[in-house]
Amino acid sequence: MELLRLELLQTVLQPLVDAVKESVAAEAAAGGGADAAADADAAAAAAARAASPQTNAAMVAGIASAVDVEHFYAVSIDRLELRCINADPNYGVMWFQCRQRPSDTARAVLRRAKVTLANELSAHAPVYALAMRRRFRVEHRLRLARPAEAPPESGVFETEAQAAAWEEVVVAALRAEPPVETAAAGAAYRSEDFVTGLVSLNRTTALMSQLGDEERRRVLFGSDQIVP
Repeated sequence: MELLRLELLQTVLQPLVDAVKESVAAEAAAGGGADAAADADAAAAAAARAASPQTNAAMVAGIASAVDVEHFYAVSIDRLELRCINADPNYGVMWFQCRQRPSDTARAVLRRAKVTLANELSAHAPVYALAMRRRFRVEHRLRLARPAEAPPESGVFETEAQAAAWEEVVVAALRAEPPVETAAAGAAYRSEDFVTGLVSLNRTTALMSQLGDEERRRVLFGSDQIVP
């Protein structure tokens, strides 16, 4: 399910975020100095400008006008379907939420999940795009400050160990950064809203202690039980 969410996000939102990447990179390059320290300072200043409420509001407005649920529906998931059929998954809270009957095939569940995720992602697209841009700003700054550890121009490390080490550096830097200003996305969000790919499911799960037994069962297992 996480692969499905990533496929939809990268296909639909990535072109929009790429445009922001280019603008932030160009801004940092234009203000950079002769040495790495100056470049890092320029990147930090560019990041601050990119994170301003005005910039966030402009980006959200652009996404709201450019992204439609039909864009998510149109994404091809043929290869993912094939992998899903071969793996034949049959567990997980998100999986159960997208299964209507115990007899549903893996393909039927995945296609239903695509529609469900498309509806949610189109509604929450601005906050996802803001989060993706935040990561880029951090990575751009780290590339200038720690070039020996950064990925090559191709973006692909020679070894998995190098990629894992760089990811640890990026994640540590992200944890030190201020969180995404979700107010710019026009709604209030909490970190637990993104535990799984379905915000609505996560918000229901957060209230699990307040639900009755039957409601809890439906949240956890989705479809009706098969009673012999």
